[in-house]
Amino acid sequence: MKQSSAQTPGLSWLPPARWFLLASLAYLLVTLIATSHNYHSLLSMGVQRDWSQVFHRVAPNWLIWALLTPFIVRFTQHYPWNESKRWQCLLTQLTAAVVFLALNWLLIASYVYLFINPEQQLSFGYVLSRYFANPFHIHWGVYLGTVTACFLLQYYRSFHQSQLRTQQLEKGLLKAELQALKSQLNPHFLLNTLNAIVSLIRTEDKTKALQATNQLSQLLRFVLQTQQQEAVPLRHEWQFMDLYFALQRLRFGERLQLDIALDEQLDNCLVPPLLLQPLFENAIEHSCKLVSATSTIAVRISLDPDQQMVTVLVQNSYASHNPRQGFGIGLSNTRARLQAFFGPEASLKHGPSGPDHYTTTLRFPMILDAKEAGDRP
Repeated sequence: MKQSSAQTPGLSWLPPARWFLLASLAYLLVTLIATSHNYHSLLSMGVQRDWSQVFHRVAPNWLIWALLTPFIVRFTQHYPWNESKRWQCLLTQLTAAVVFLALNWLLIASYVYLFINPEQQLSFGYVLSRYFANPFHIHWGVYLGTVTACFLLQYYRSFHQSQLRTQQLEKGLLKAELQALKSQLNPHFLLNTLNAIVSLIRTEDKTKALQATNQLSQLLRFVLQTQQQEAVPLRHEWQFMDLYFALQRLRFGERLQLDIALDEQLDNCLVPPLLLQPLFENAIEHSCKLVSATSTIAVRISLDPDQQMVTVLVQNSYASHNPRQGFGIGLSNTRARLQAFFGPEASLKHGPSGPDHYTTTLRFPMILDAKEAGDRP
């Protein structure tokens, strides 16, 4: 009753030589322990026996397992336990147990008949029956323990491989999700920018139209160039944000103001590409759109030298009475990217910081890599 359970296609039935070596060493140790135990037991009963004689009688009970164990292990590899076919597996293993125990029984009896009791002229049948009745339960326990250990090891390996595959799939999925997140710009932003450029062309303001077209080209080039990059220097990220603000001002004009304070020693601090864009997009959407007066977006990027933590603070005005004050999924995506890149030390917090202001704060470890930063676009 064969089952398709071989774990490795073309797996040889002949075990490797090192298995026999390991089994021999293990059972030799067991034999020595058993011999010493029997020898001292005989002495305690007043029976005088030479230690080598005791070893000669004990050895076949254990050392024959050194020969059989590699084949038992190989058999469990060809026929591993399958929970969905438990009865089939159980029948297969019981059949194998009968075969291996019978073989063990025959080999032990043959050894005793040929090498231990030849002078007694005992019949082979008598020796066979004697060794079947005496230590059979021990041999059954050895076989059962060996098979159980093999199945537990197979289960551990299967579980470990399953975890590795799951981690690889999750990592690949997360990478794909983050790749999609960082490569996307709000379509409305692109549409509004193109409409603004068209308006400049219609009003024959060719200089501004050309400048805006060039800025949009640089912005899109940055997006394309960083699609396969996990990190860029903060100075490049801010160059992108300069372009982004310039294009947003085509739409909002002088109503959109920017107040910036950047720590220059963070120029080469590595961050995921387009990390800041969702923050500023939300700030613009919830200040210029919902507040009729001039909106100033304050940006503070600083370093805590003691903890080597970077803080990015973005503050904007907002209408506290307006139901559209929510920030949607943009900040959730940013938080996911932060933690994927920087780990659990990174954090993102946001909320009202007064009656008319909203503050978003990022904190993450400073990672400086001058060579990598210098190679970035």
